[in-house]
Amino acid sequence: MKKTQKISEEALKRFLRSKGLKATSDRVTLLAILKKSIKPLTIEALHTKCVSTINRATLYRNMAAMSQRDIVRKIEFRHGHAHYEFRQQEDHHHVVCVKCDRIEDVQDCSVSELIPKLSQKTNFFIQEHSLEFFGVCSSCKKI
Repeated sequence: MKKTQKISEEALKRFLRSKGLKATSDRVTLLAILKKSIKPLTIEALHTKCVSTINRATLYRNMAAMSQRDIVRKIEFRHGHAHYEFRQQEDHHHVVCVKCDRIEDVQDCSVSELIPKLSQKTNFFIQEHSLEFFGVCSSCKKI
């Protein structure tokens, strides 16, 4: 995942308000962390990266609220817990190592070309999709 450009605290506050959420200091902190991250983060990783003391219950509530407003994307990688990432405009997916849990972005996926065909074939209006690939990374393959 490409690092997103640095964004001011005030811009983050405006963004949260534009999505119908209060721009609390906790939400601004979490959003700033997610925007800087090069990979999806777990609640535990977010908790570790927080410079303020945001308890886990608050973390879960804030991530749920931001997920419901399409600010962040909640992803399940078969790890038994969710990962979160800032919802980007460009379409991307992930490849996950089943041995070490390494996560990499897949940018050049042609799923968007499949959507109109699938929509026509199934008579569904497809609003969004999620696609993750699971395998063994090159480091784990050597072991």
